[in-house]
Amino acid sequence: KLEKFLGLQDCEKKRASLEKSHPHQIQREPYTQGNHPALGFKSWSQSTRDFFYTNYKESPAELETHLDSSTMSIAVSIRRGDVLRLSETNGFRQRLRPDEFYTHAVNEILKLHRAKEYSLYIYSDGAPNGGNYVNEKGKPTDILELFGSHKGRARAYLGHQNYIRTFTCLQNCIKADIFIGSVSGFSDFI
Repeated sequence: KLEKFLGLQDCEKKRASLEKSHPHQIQREPYTQGNHPALGFKSWSQSTRDFFYTNYKESPAELETHLDSSTMSIAVSIRRGDVLRLSETNGFRQRLRPDEFYTHAVNEILKLHRAKEYSLYIYSDGAPNGGNYVNEKGKPTDILELFGSHKGRARAYLGHQNYIRTFTCLQNCIKADIFIGSVSGFSDFI
């Protein structure tokens, strides 16, 4: 179990209960490999998975916690970054969700849970060369303006991929009360 290995509470029963009680409110997006080199975590060899687990477990890095435990936490991982380097006709790039997918998902979750106190944490690689957030078409977009109706509650974490940032994002997405992911191996892992 990944959660046990990472020292997190086991959420398997909670997930099963939610899937049983709200089967039509949970949207599953299957991860398909298509014609690109990315593979879902479950497809990796056992030795690669063991290497990944061991390095995460034994990492000397102190990982930053973004989550505010006094509110409902919603983590959103928006895939952009390296995928935007692909041509617009590439099938993998076509699977990018538009910004509206994420804003709508957040609003629906808040409506469903009638949440008054919440915090929103948005993670993305940003532009292909690092830096600012870009939408699904590669156009620079102000991410906090995009989630403007959540002013004061939304925080964005954008930037270059490095192992500390990746594991910090992973840890915060796993520990969040609610996770909204992209069609990506990273989200599949969570």
